Amino acid sequence: MSVIDCVRVRHSYTPATPVLHDVDLAIGDGERVALLGRSGSGKSTLVRAMLALEPLASGAIHCDGRVVTPGPVRRLRWFRRLVQYVPQDPGATLDPQARVLDIVAEPLRRLCGVTDRARLTAAAATVLEAVGLPAALHTVRARDLSGGQAQRVAIARALAPEPRLLIADEPISGLDAPLRAHVIDALRHASASRGTALLLVTHDVSAAAALSDRIAVMHDGRIVEDRRTGDLLAAPDHPETRALLAAVPRFPA
Repeated sequence: MSVIDCVRVRHSYTPATPVLHDVDLAIGDGERVALLGRSGSGKSTLVRAMLALEPLASGAIHCDGRVVTPGPVRRLRWFRRLVQYVPQDPGATLDPQARVLDIVAEPLRRLCGVTDRARLTAAAATVLEAVGLPAALHTVRARDLSGGQAQRVAIARALAPEPRLLIADEPISGLDAPLRAHVIDALRHASASRGTALLLVTHDVSAAAALSDRIAVMHDGRIVEDRRTGDLLAAPDHPETRALLAAVPRFPA
């Protein structure tokens, strides 16, 4: 069963300037998909459409068998619980004065209706542990977190309502190598242990290779190749895929 099925999406800011062209992308339960492409390829526009943040010029987004369109928070609460988003810059979305535990508990209050303080604390602590953040950080304020810690708090917040799909937008961009490895491990563990589907939005071939079962390559608003990760990396079909792979640095042994 597919948690998300994007059928022939054609999105545009104005009718004269289409951004996406006939995009078909389905993500099955528990599947890990990388959306790979350069800046300007249409990745962010597609994600905004999938999150019901932008209307479609034509086509439709289907989630859990229902059509999803932009609308008020109350009407989309079921969808926000099923599909959660991890932003590229978590610092811009974390209240600097809020404690880590409260940040992670917030979607449980808003989307799941959990009000009991003990339940909120226990659930938030469990998901923080799942992304590798120790109990000592639970009472720390967001302003005092490192970049890697803030990214893992953002992942924990998105996992708290137990979504079926996690969309992670360039989650390791700007992090140094050790922190990149920590965030990739956190995403891999969370997906595997919870059965959560993952859409990794990235221009980083190595991240796509490390995290995905399947890679969809975007170029000029289209998905030009969509194949199993090993097959695509071993024998890319499209010139854009070959160009992305050729850009990966090769170091002598």
